[in-house]
Amino acid sequence: MISRLLLALFFVLGSIWPGNTTSLALTQAGGGGGSIITSLLVCSGGDNAIATTITCTTTATVPANNSIIVVIGTRSNVSASISSVSDGTANVYDEVNSQTDFTNGSSEWHWLSNNSAGLASGSTITVTYSANIASHFVQAYATNKALEVGAIGGASAAATTTNPSCTSTAAVTGSLMFGSAGPMTFNGAGTQTGWTIDYDGIYASNHRVVVGHETTSSSGAVTFNPTGYTGSSSWSCLVTEFGPTNGSYIGSGDVLASASFWFGLRCYNAAKASASQAIQVRRNTDNTTQDIGLTASCGLDTASAVSFAGSAVVTGSIATTVLTVTAVTSGALAVGDVISGTGVTVGTSISSLGTGTGGIGTYNLSASQTVVSEAITSTHQLFATTLYDQTGNGNNVTQATAALQPRLVFSCIGSLPCLRDDGTDVLSKTLGASISQPFTMLAVATRTGNFTSFGHVMGGYTGTVGTIGGWNNTANTLIIGSEAVSTTLGSVTDSAWHVLVYQFNGASSFVKADATASSNANITQTFRSPLSVLGVSTTDLTGDWVEGGLWPIAMSSDNRIDQCINAHAYWSTPNAC
Repeated sequence: MISRLLLALFFVLGSIWPGNTTSLALTQAGGGGGSIITSLLVCSGGDNAIATTITCTTTATVPANNSIIVVIGTRSNVSASISSVSDGTANVYDEVNSQTDFTNGSSEWHWLSNNSAGLASGSTITVTYSANIASHFVQAYATNKALEVGAIGGASAAATTTNPSCTSTAAVTGSLMFGSAGPMTFNGAGTQTGWTIDYDGIYASNHRVVVGHETTSSSGAVTFNPTGYTGSSSWSCLVTEFGPTNGSYIGSGDVLASASFWFGLRCYNAAKASASQAIQVRRNTDNTTQDIGLTASCGLDTASAVSFAGSAVVTGSIATTVLTVTAVTSGALAVGDVISGTGVTVGTSISSLGTGTGGIGTYNLSASQTVVSEAITSTHQLFATTLYDQTGNGNNVTQATAALQPRLVFSCIGSLPCLRDDGTDVLSKTLGASISQPFTMLAVATRTGNFTSFGHVMGGYTGTVGTIGGWNNTANTLIIGSEAVSTTLGSVTDSAWHVLVYQFNGASSFVKADATASSNANITQTFRSPLSVLGVSTTDLTGDWVEGGLWPIAMSSDNRIDQCINAHAYWSTPNAC
């Protein structure tokens, strides 16, 4: 199993209160023989004033591409929420988890963002509340990695003198634990399994912070069982797993397991590393098919795909849309090949044969240009015939008709691959039974054409009955719906990548793109057979796609944000979550 890098194990008992500005630097924890992560408390502050904002001033520089975790709350339980967290340099932080169920303890929120711009020492982090609140606190921690997140358990109890016991609900290899309790006496003694304390500090004499890292040998649940708890307040804790995107891999299925089906050009979870089947492709030159798997680092094995595709190298020139080949160095040209060379327009393909049949002769191209005689490489094309269901549930979607198969583009979203749909391509699977609500569909895709036509990314539809999610028949607009009811979300920029969430949950059904959600609609239909990806019926996507799946639950807000952060971090989509 690929070990995920640890951020920290952070357990807070009681309010973290002003006047305690001790900076901490976590020692780098061992993991697989290498250093894991460094964490630094960059600011701490608070006051007893009644206000809608609270600030703290950073005492250390946060480098670019580090992440910042902001821990904020109040000394007493309150009903007001936090509307935003920013640092004054155009960085606005995304909420990833929250706890508000304390009757006597601190209400607490946790915010996380990849800080691409960096943050200078002396910068001000501002927390804005939705209403006036008395007695605030704020702390910010910086880490040297870009992070992903998935909540995996916690515990809580009503007013009691029983010692708290916080345990994750699943095995973890990297975790961050937050907790809070009311005024109490806590002597700091106790036990923990699976992690080691790095920092142990007391705030306001009886409120304690413990920070640590997971031990290299741990492979089970993490626990913290402090003793000496003699207060009578309620307490609560949350275990959250973080994994750096530039370290070991965390996939959509690591963030939230038990999808009904999931397809993609990366691993569903870390356990799929080096799997032999992600997609099956057909070569345009001879219609031979081959499975393309995943690498040890969990990306699509594009090297194997490129090798299987093959190429031809010729000498030729281009006048308007005609390529004239005068010599062949190797291989044979074919319709659908993408050509490249000095001055050749990127993405130019051979649309039809002229006088040539693979060698010397003329070929008609997709784009007009002028190129003098030079060496030209003609790369053969691959088309997806199967998307393998990486959940292990066997719901592979297929397409046997060549004209309806999406093309595999090797460098599409940056240097990463995608499947390209020309508006006619779709893969499908006959399901054994319909999927009842609630369920949540996710996809990462972009619409690049046919902006006033429907373009669906996934659906379960029979005839005129079922559920769909995709783009609406108006520009820059998404749609979620059934044959009778739908709702839309505007201002979703066409020709840009988005992380899409389609949640079907009766009257609470909605669509979300990145950080923005639509209004609710009362959609009651089931997800019917057949399952379709990259289109539904005749409303296929014109655009690019990299992953998608369905979970048989109504995801919580935290789940949805976690999934968006995970996909956004891997694919580098342009909009925050």
